[in-house]
Amino acid sequence: MLFPTSVVGSMPRSQFVRDLLAPGIRQSLPEDVFQRRLDAAVAYIISLQESAGVDIISDGEWRRLSYIGVIAEIMNGFERTLVDGLYWHTVIEPMTPQSPGIVAKEAKFLKAHTDRLTKVALPSPYLLGRRMWDAEKSKKAYPTRTSFMEALAPVLHEELIAIRDAGVDVIQFDDPHLCLFVDEKVRAQFDDPDREADYCVGLLNDIVAGVEGFAMGVGAGIALLCDSIVLAESGALGFPFFRIGLTPDYGILFTLTRRVGQAKARQILLYAEIRKGQDAVDVGLADELVSDGQAEARAIERAQVLAAMPPPCFCTDQTASCDGTAITGRSA
Repeated sequence: MLFPTSVVGSMPRSQFVRDLLAPGIRQSLPEDVFQRRLDAAVAYIISLQESAGVDIISDGEWRRLSYIGVIAEIMNGFERTLVDGLYWHTVIEPMTPQSPGIVAKEAKFLKAHTDRLTKVALPSPYLLGRRMWDAEKSKKAYPTRTSFMEALAPVLHEELIAIRDAGVDVIQFDDPHLCLFVDEKVRAQFDDPDREADYCVGLLNDIVAGVEGFAMGVGAGIALLCDSIVLAESGALGFPFFRIGLTPDYGILFTLTRRVGQAKARQILLYAEIRKGQDAVDVGLADELVSDGQAEARAIERAQVLAAMPPPCFCTDQTASCDGTAITGRSA
């Protein structure tokens, strides 16, 4: 598979699906009838992707009112309003669990109806914070937009683990706002747009931190930014860029070379290598190998040691060890 294909986001919806998901119609149907009709629609969109030759299949996000509204199904605390024919959610109360793991349950249907690789998308905390926090309606629950975003990270962390355990091959975090930071008009809205973009990425790092499994491409790039990398025995870091016709991004050309040396980095990238377990530690991609299920606990232990260091001295030494590369307040 030279260039694996997948849809980027949700698939266009037929009027049947749009009507079925409308709250008024959904509430009028018995649950078993609603699920049977929705299952038939999702099975169709899976087959449509297969017929088109798509390699990595999604359920088209047809089970959701919107690609961000799924958080209001996972957690309580949101108010839903209809504006110009579109449903919007606003957080008005502290979030409490409603249906945790619902996306993973949906993914099991996807897995059962295709023999191809599968993908599930989740919204990012930054995206949800920009769309669902209101200065007036939300302030009693979450005084600031950032407090809401940071409350979302552990919720999405648990959803990520549940989806991984359901056997999904690719988990995608949707964050169109991050892409907008290249637009000068958007950048002008912030005192420090680079720091804002860094904050957005930091929230994603909070979600994936401690999650065992394969870190591929940008996922491996995120790992390479860490001070210490703890790897589970079944875990791996992979760099498939050249195999699919891409240039390594996320600073990997710099961080990988700093990690393993220029010669090894070149071979890893040239041959799109995936280094697993002890092999990853031996080559220098990871610092410590632990049994499956222990990576997060061990990573927290290591982080607590670093957190106990004198902050000014630690930040200065960390920056010096990276030859002057920028260390943000968040990562420090």
